[in-house]
Amino acid sequence: MNIIQVYAPTSTSSKEEIETFYEELEKAISECTSQDPLIIMGDFNAKVGQHGNEKAVAKHGLGIRNERGEQVVIWCDEHDLIIGNTIMFRTTSQEEMDMETTRG
Repeated sequence: MNIIQVYAPTSTSSKEEIETFYEELEKAISECTSQDPLIIMGDFNAKVGQHGNEKAVAKHGLGIRNERGEQVVIWCDEHDLIIGNTIMFRTTSQEEMDMETTRG
């Protein structure tokens, strides 16, 4: 199994920083074993919103897609990846939990 952990630049980052992030991610993917499953997890600092015609977003996407979300969706479609947190339904309380810290 191939697992890549990411933290994408924030929306205040320059286009160059975002391009560098995707270039480094492409390099990491190219080093993975192709016959093993690939999981990319982390924070893409994007809102992918609701399901459209793309393959990457399942029916439980949340919010309104932003520019960074559009970029992530297109990139995932190009790589035949599915955005995992759009697969299962989450209630409002679960959405709020996603935003809370686990530090006591």
